[in-house]
Amino acid sequence: FGVACTLSDVEKGRAGTSGTLAYMSPEILSGDTQLLDGRCDIHSLGVVLFELLCCESPFGETDKTKLREQILFRQPKSMTTVDSSLSPALGEICSKAISKHPGDRFNTVEEFADALRKWLEQPQKRSWLRLGVFGLLGLAAVFAIWFAMARTQTGLVQDGVLHFDGRTRIVTTVQRTLPVTVEAWIKPDSYDGEASQFAVGSDVPGKYGLGIALCGSMLSAEYVEGMLNSSAPVPPNRWCHVAAIFTESETKLFLDGKLIGTAPGSVASMDETNFVIGNVGESNLIDFYQGEMKSVRISSGVRYAGKDFKPSELQSDETTLLLMDGTITQVDDSLRSADDMVGQVERF
Repeated sequence: FGVACTLSDVEKGRAGTSGTLAYMSPEILSGDTQLLDGRCDIHSLGVVLFELLCCESPFGETDKTKLREQILFRQPKSMTTVDSSLSPALGEICSKAISKHPGDRFNTVEEFADALRKWLEQPQKRSWLRLGVFGLLGLAAVFAIWFAMARTQTGLVQDGVLHFDGRTRIVTTVQRTLPVTVEAWIKPDSYDGEASQFAVGSDVPGKYGLGIALCGSMLSAEYVEGMLNSSAPVPPNRWCHVAAIFTESETKLFLDGKLIGTAPGSVASMDETNFVIGNVGESNLIDFYQGEMKSVRISSGVRYAGKDFKPSELQSDETTLLLMDGTITQVDDSLRSADDMVGQVERF
């Protein structure tokens, strides 16, 4: 129904090429990302209801350009105008579902279904009309189940993997400390420009902190005294292991177990700040990470003493301060490991 596209597609103006045009809501076509939610699908269900009962679309144009303009700017046909024998009350339900603005529609598919059930409870409904509405109710039930599944699958945690959209981060419960080893398995999205994005960060406003970043496509590390910029590219759309060791005497940066850069050490800071995953720090609202992470581990001390090592699956031991892996569960905006909260999801 025209909703199978990413927010990135919408922002880049490609949403109009994704999905079935006749069922797309106006906000999908116009690219109003701030309006996109389940009410897009309520619009699509309203179109289906109209077709079930009228045997035609509420938008009559066949030319794609004209059809798009009609959905965006013209009022749809009235059900009772097409067939005067249809119930005005049912027509009002359908008209509400396909309203131009999502705020004028039903808020949820459950509300839409409830309105149809109340109409069905009225006496003397024609059998074929009841059959059409029952069919739409069945479809609405499928959508309700899909919405419930989507709420659990379209969050930050999907199939045991953390999915970052460039506007989401996790503020962990772990405060910055020294010495510390920070590492993660990451799969960044395709790069767009030379902007920086942080997989893990812990700085405070006006100061550097401890973290791992992608500057353009090159792996970098932030330490208290500055930035360590390497010449090692991180391939997009491929899993890589990144790690950084921070001590008072030295900073080391690794890509897939290979030492790619060293820098001076960091001094312990009196400023309290927690590690943030998917961003550079609690008070810094730029440089968000975009891509996937299948695990993140923060450990006290120096985990990799040698120059090179063989990356493996991240597991917890006595030095682990934080481990986020496939066992993490998301409850609303909280991330939990077993019974402990390990982070809070924030979206911007």
